[in-house]
Amino acid sequence: MKNNTEQPVSTTSHTFRRIPVIVALVLFALATSAFLS
Repeated sequence: MKNNTEQPVSTTSHTFRRIPVIVALVLFALATSAFLS
């Protein structure tokens, strides 16, 4: 029962950890394209 409660939480935290990384990559790409142009 503890594993069933733990699994969705770890998946959710993993997703929330990944979102800032994706946002940072998008911002970096936009900044790079703006700098090159």
